[in-house]
Amino acid sequence: MSAKKSNFPSIPANLPAKRQEPNWSATLFPPRGLLLVGIFAVYLCWVVDLRLVFTARDRLFLWNSRFLTDFLGHPGALLDWVDGLLVQACYNGWPATLVLTFTAWLMMAGASRFMNAAPRHRVDGTWLLPVIALFWWFGDYHASTVVLTGAALTLLAANVWVRIPCERLVWSLAGFLALSLGAYYVGGEVYYCFAACCLVHAALARRSWRLTLGLLLAGVAAKIGLDAALAWLHPGTRYFHALPVRGVSLNLRAWLFLGYFPLCAAWASFRRESNNATWNWAKHLRPFPGPREAKTAHAVKTRKSKPLAESSHAPGAWANRLPCMAGTGAMLLAAGIVGFCSVRRDLKSDLEIGYCADHVLWSELLAKARRLSVYSPCTCHNVNLALYHTGRLPLELFSYPQPKDALGIIFVKSQVPYDALDLLREPCDFMLELGRVNEAEQMALEMLENCPSGGAFQRMARIKMIKAQPDAARLFLTILRDDLIWGGWAEGCLARLRSQPDLAGDEEVQRIRRLMLLTDDMAQACTIGLNEDHHLDFATILLDLCKHNPHNQMACEYLLALNLLRCDLRMVTDLMPLTTNFTYSTLPPCYEEAELLYGAGHPEDLTVNSSGVLFRGHPISNSTLVNFRRFKELANRTGVSPESVAQDIARELPGSYLAYYSWARYYSLARQKKAT
Repeated sequence: MSAKKSNFPSIPANLPAKRQEPNWSATLFPPRGLLLVGIFAVYLCWVVDLRLVFTARDRLFLWNSRFLTDFLGHPGALLDWVDGLLVQACYNGWPATLVLTFTAWLMMAGASRFMNAAPRHRVDGTWLLPVIALFWWFGDYHASTVVLTGAALTLLAANVWVRIPCERLVWSLAGFLALSLGAYYVGGEVYYCFAACCLVHAALARRSWRLTLGLLLAGVAAKIGLDAALAWLHPGTRYFHALPVRGVSLNLRAWLFLGYFPLCAAWASFRRESNNATWNWAKHLRPFPGPREAKTAHAVKTRKSKPLAESSHAPGAWANRLPCMAGTGAMLLAAGIVGFCSVRRDLKSDLEIGYCADHVLWSELLAKARRLSVYSPCTCHNVNLALYHTGRLPLELFSYPQPKDALGIIFVKSQVPYDALDLLREPCDFMLELGRVNEAEQMALEMLENCPSGGAFQRMARIKMIKAQPDAARLFLTILRDDLIWGGWAEGCLARLRSQPDLAGDEEVQRIRRLMLLTDDMAQACTIGLNEDHHLDFATILLDLCKHNPHNQMACEYLLALNLLRCDLRMVTDLMPLTTNFTYSTLPPCYEEAELLYGAGHPEDLTVNSSGVLFRGHPISNSTLVNFRRFKELANRTGVSPESVAQDIARELPGSYLAYYSWARYYSLARQKKAT
């Protein structure tokens, strides 16, 4: 019996199947992909808060061609320049959110288009893992944006290459060579991802060993040739950088992220021969319709043309939607889990406190500090600074956790980690506000040397203006006026210096000049250790400032707070006359409690008359007397351990100096017992 003759012409077996391109809307604007990218934008704006990225990664970036030329002499340096620009855009948050969201969409669309350039079957969802990985990547505030921009650049170049007509081998090789030169020059090490994607496509999708070998040789030639050309031409001018700028070096996390794309391209190419239905999970893999499938599709289309009332209540309508809804829910759940687990909350808390301090948001800083259970030294310093600027330092000093080390109230240079020298801005600003301008200048210079930023230049310019050195100030301001953040401020300062070089009308400059010492006191305030480490005695520094200008309220309140934390009651009572220079409605309770504690051992300083209790002629308020009597009742109990006494006092007298003093006495007894 003869076989039934087909009405379709026969196709030779040795001809490759014609590749059918998926439509542009399905690959560029997949609904789930747009939903995930939108959630990524919300994640950057509300969870990560890109303004904190600027606080963590601020480095000098000048918007001029001379600064750009520093990045022209090494492959990958331009991608580093783009990263610096994006960090500056993070200052306001939303500009960087828009750019990064668009770049994430570009990466998603590029991945979808490239994966569908080779296989016979449409491959959806290849963008899912990279976009979810972005949640993991941007949870670290020190992470570079090079991974995202590099992936978008890689996939854009790969999509351009795979769409070059492949009838002639020379055109494919020439296009790859041109794209390789551009990708390697701009992206540096990111270029290897582009080369790997192209090699996978040539070897597995086009199945041409000649093209694969040609791409390998062209890729090596592009790298070696471009390195030699840059070494010969020296395009970098080193306008600002003393050392040549180097492209960013990718770490293991970055290689894992970029390595996904060639591996996924290999899997997509193997799908060309696979028709196993088990791979079509959640309908992510849908075969292109053939003649028989076309008839089925036409029938489905005819059914869909019926009125909604007839089709929406079909028995299998919801059953067909359930896999799609489950897949979307699983995608959102995975993104939420990754985003929640990747954010470094301890680092975010410190950055939020630092951001509020840099932008003088003192009330917001204290509100955020109340939600913290553990304070870093820098956070403790900023909390006390916010208390001073809101006029609540002597009133609420012990309402917030204070370090057991008395110097913890001041974030000193020795506490700054070597890998976070940008934190020198905290003690630098503190010293400048106190009036210790020379110490502030030394820390600003160290910032310029190790981590130059616009903020470091701004501090140096302010210091030079305060020290009446207008020429030196103009030098820093001339560089700073091209900074995207401080440019307007620098232009204003240059205009004031032109009209009034001594800045006699600048109230802030004049205020700090009045606080500056007239004689050097480093011989008394500084000691040099065995390793030539310089140690400043902040008690001496603050005392000298108070002697020079008794109206220096910041120095006075910090000196009293320092001695309260040291439990040096005699020094606190000796410094009480300084408080008469300030407009306190009543003496802060912590000062009165310290006077009563000192008076308990020196009854000659206490006087009791008809008006009440007086310490050296100063009346003690009734509320402080009531708290002190309760303190004595709790402290004088017999058969109770010092730890229990301290706990009871802290519970009944929260936020008081009496509670802090009882804990300090308990820790002192514990140390003595341990030493013996």
